[in-house]
This record gives sequence, structure tokens and C-alpha cells, in this order.
Amino acid sequence: MIPALRSVVASSSSVRSVAAIATRAALTSTSSSAAASFRAQTRITAAASKPSASTAAATAAARLFSSSALRASHGESDAELAARLAEEIEYERETAAAEAADQGGDASASSSQQQQPEFVQSFLASAPSWSIVDEAGSDEVVLTREFGNESIRVLYSIGDIDTHAAQSAIDDASADLSTNPAASADDAEGAAAAGEEDEYSNIPIRAAITIAKPSAGAMTLEALVQDGAWVIENISYYQDGKLATDPTAEADWARRGLYIGPQFDTLDIKVQEQFENFLEERGFDAPLAIFIVQYAEFKEQNEYRTWLERVKSFVEA
Repeated sequence: MIPALRSVVASSSSVRSVAAIATRAALTSTSSSAAASFRAQTRITAAASKPSASTAAATAAARLFSSSALRASHGESDAELAARLAEEIEYERETAAAEAADQGGDASASSSQQQQPEFVQSFLASAPSWSIVDEAGSDEVVLTREFGNESIRVLYSIGDIDTHAAQSAIDDASADLSTNPAASADDAEGAAAAGEEDEYSNIPIRAAITIAKPSAGAMTLEALVQDGAWVIENISYYQDGKLATDPTAEADWARRGLYIGPQFDTLDIKVQEQFENFLEERGFDAPLAIFIVQYAEFKEQNEYRTWLERVKSFVEA
């Protein structure tokens, strides 16, 4: 080869080698810069995702508040409420003890173990055919007896008890004060106390009297018990005797679709009198009417005291 040409070729190869080296250096520099940039971005992202000191403190405080609220089993008013309930319980116990002392009973026992007061013992002694079915915690009382081939049941609720009689006495005393300013406050208080004593004597209590005969169905008489008297309001007859006393919703729905009979006061007066004689012969007299009202008061007081005790226990738990 011509020396001059060989020199040119060698020079050209040298140039290409230098260019290749420069290219590789540039690529290496670019790759390093990209990697460094990626690592920097990663550090920034990690720092952004990490909560700040203030955020972490707020989260910890929220968790502490939540756990503290869960651990607090009593509110600030619980103790005061429990104390008020305790006062009411003590008052009811003292009242029951005083009444029991007057009637020869023992009010220190619980409602489920309480000795029968004198008026109950006296009634059962004079009317041994009657039995009392009183379930603790129930709103209802049942009296049962047999008469010939008849099974008789009287069902009534203590929910009818209220304070209308006492309020009427207080209203009457207030009326006396307004018409006679010379009347003293002591007179008004005495009238109110007298009203409290007679509070339950005039309370009307509704009773359902069911008389059933084997294979003959049953008859239910809806009556009002007040002032020692029985006031019949309606008489229904059921061919299916079980339907008369079945407490299920299905039976109640079935009874609603039946003819319940006329209002008692629309019957002929002689028919009314004979129905009254019919009931009286089966023991529905003044002593039974008075006993029903007395026992309603007795049970209502027991259930109320038990309710107070259970609610107090719940508040304190």
C-alpha cells in the first residue's frame, strides 16, 4: 500500500476508536445520571409518604381518646342517678314496711318471696275456691276457680292503676282554697293525704271473665271493676273454647273477625239483671271486686320496687 494512503487509513481508524470511546463515556454518564435521579426521586417519595411528627402525634392522641372512651364504663351522672334510685327504693321499702305492719305481712322479703299480706289471707280464707296466679315481672293477674262443670278465669292488668283519685283530691283542695282564702295550707295537705289513702279505691280496672264448659265453648264477659261493683260492658261467645283464652297473635286475629255481641247496656233490662245474677252466683260479688283493686295496688308496688332495684343495678354495673 502506498505509505500516504496507509497513514490516512490508520488515522481514520484512530478517529473511529476515539469516537467509540466518547460514545461509551456519554452513555455511561447518562445512565449514571438517570440512576441517581431515580434514587433521588425514590427518597423524595418515601419522605412524602412518611407521616410528619405532628400527624403521628395527632393519630396517637386520637387512639388514646378512643381507647379511653371505651374503657370508661360510667358517665359523670351515673353515681347521682344511682343515689336517687337508692333513695326511692328506701322510701318504697319504708312505705311497704309500714303497710305490712298494719296488715300483718312482711315487706322485708323480695317480691318473689314476700309473705302474703293480711288482706290476701283473709280473702282466700273467705273464698277458698279462688286461686291467684301471679307471675313476678308480669303486668297481669289471673284468678281461677271451678263452678260445677265450668272453668272460670278472671284476667286483669295492674296497668290500669293511676293517680287520678289523688289528683282529684288535690284539685278539690285547691278549689276550696280559691273559694275560701281562709282555708289553711294544712287543710289542703290533709285533703291531699286523704286522697292518697283512697287513691286506689275508685280506680276502674278492666277484667276479662271467661267461663268455659267442656264441649260447649266459652263465654267471655268484659267488665269494669270499681267501687266494689261489677259493671258488665260486653259478652262474647266462642264455639271454640280455646279461642277465648289463647294469647297468640293468630288467635287474637281470629277473634277480631267474630261477632262479639251487642253492648250490654242495649240488652233488655231483665236480661241484664239475669246476667248479673249469673255472675254473682259464681262469686262475682263486692268482696271480690274490692280484692281485685287491692291486689292490683299490692302487685304494682312490688313490681315498681323490683324495677327500681334492677335499674339501679344496671346503672351501677
